[in-house]
Amino acid sequence: MRELIYPTKMRAGQKLGVFASSSPALSFPNANDSYKYINAKGVNVFEHKQCRIKNRHTAGTVVDRVSAINDLLLDNSIGILMAYWGGTNTNDLLKYLDYELFARYPKIIIGYSDTTALLQAITSKTGLVTFMGPAAITFIKPEPFEYSWSYFYKMCIAPEDEVVIEDSPVFADDEYFLREDSNHRIIRPNSGRQVFKDGNFKGACIASNLETLLALAGTEYFPNLEGKALFIEESEEENLSTVNRNFRQLSQVDGFDKLSALLIGRFCEKSGFSDQDSVEMMLEDTLVNTNFPVIYNLDFGHSDPLFTIPNGGSVIIDTKQKVLQFSKAVV
Repeated sequence: MRELIYPTKMRAGQKLGVFASSSPALSFPNANDSYKYINAKGVNVFEHKQCRIKNRHTAGTVVDRVSAINDLLLDNSIGILMAYWGGTNTNDLLKYLDYELFARYPKIIIGYSDTTALLQAITSKTGLVTFMGPAAITFIKPEPFEYSWSYFYKMCIAPEDEVVIEDSPVFADDEYFLREDSNHRIIRPNSGRQVFKDGNFKGACIASNLETLLALAGTEYFPNLEGKALFIEESEEENLSTVNRNFRQLSQVDGFDKLSALLIGRFCEKSGFSDQDSVEMMLEDTLVNTNFPVIYNLDFGHSDPLFTIPNGGSVIIDTKQKVLQFSKAVV
C-alpha cells in the first residue's frame, strides 16, 4: 500500500489558484467579477488564464491544461488548487501529468464532478490526499451556501483534527441559470441522510463522481476499493436508466465486493430520483448481497450545499448513531 502524503496548509498571503481540467469558463463572468464571495472570506483568488481558453469543447489543449496545473503547483504564491468546474474530458490529462510534482509540492487540490478523475489519478499514483468538494462554480452561483464554505474551511483552510458532518436543513438544485430571475436560488427543505443498510466503519475513504470513476476502471488510475468507504455522486445530467446502469457497472467492477461502506450524494431532481422509493428500488436491485453500510442523500454532489471529503483520508461511520466524521487531512 502506498504511503499517504498529506498536503500542506495554505500559508498566510497565499492565494487559491483556479484551473479548468475539462470545460472552459467562457459562459460565466470574467475573473474579476467571479470571486467576490471567496475574496470576502479573506481568501484571494488567482484564476489561471487557461480557464478562458476554448479548444473545441475543452479549456485548451491537453498541453494547456497540464501546463496550468503545473504552473499553480510551482507557484509559491498559490496554496490551494481548485477546479473551476467539471466537464467530461479530464481523463485526457492523466497520461501526461508529472506525478512527481504533486508529491514534491503537496498542495491541496479540490473539485468535484469530472475533476475527480484528476483526484483519483493523483492519489492512486502518489498517495497524496486530495479533496472532493466545492469548485469555484460553487461560490459563483447566486446565494452561495455557508454550509459549503464552512466544511471547506474546516477541512482545507483552517483544518480541524475532527470534522463532524451534520446534515444541511435545506438545499437547492434548481436550474437558476435558465430563469429570467436568475439572481436567486429556489431553496427547499432537506430530508437529511437516509440509511439503506446499517453498519459501522473506520478507515480510509475514496470520493468520486460515479460516471467518472467508471471511466477509469481497468486503468492504472482506478483506486483500490478493498476495505474502503466509497463516496460517490452523480450529475443532474444523468437519468433513471443511466444512473441504474452506472450502479450496476459499479457492482460488477473488480474489488466492489471488498468495499467496507458506500455513501451516496444527493441526487438532483432532474435525474428522476425525486423520492425515497425510487432510490431504494434502484439500490435494492443493484446492491443485492452486499453486507456493508450504505447511506444516501448526503450533502455532496451536483446540488448545493456540499461538504468536503478527503480522498484517501480517514472517516468514521456509525449509521445508528448518525456519525459521519473525517480526520484532519492537511498538515
